[in-house]
Amino acid sequence: DVKQSIYGFRHTDPTIFIGKVDSYTKDSSQGKALSLKSNYRSRKEILDFCNGFPQEMQKVNAYRQNNDINNYTILVHALKSNCRMLGFTSLGEMFYQHELAGKENNTTYINNNFDSLISECNKVYGLLLNYKNRG
Repeated sequence: DVKQSIYGFRHTDPTIFIGKVDSYTKDSSQGKALSLKSNYRSRKEILDFCNGFPQEMQKVNAYRQNNDINNYTILVHALKSNCRMLGFTSLGEMFYQHELAGKENNTTYINNNFDSLISECNKVYGLLLNYKNRG
């Protein structure tokens, strides 16, 4: 189930499930993909995170660019907690490292590692969008 595999439980790979759906769509002799339109599994916290994530990352970047380390640190702390709660451990750890750097006013670390943070954010957000768009 792609909706469960995005969390990485038991080292699952969502691309396997996506590939199956794509193969069923292209060749009906391979099977039939059924799309469930109602989301009964996702808690409000998951949907809120998915819906608000782009705006939160825009704020993170604006705080960094404006050298507003206090608000940067507060926001990456919140994002760290949300990512950990939702099972995005790698991204949660990255936010944690940025939180520590913010508390130490270490803008060098923040700026040198920001692209990696954004890359991981884009990866996670891509998984979330795929999840959300598949019903």
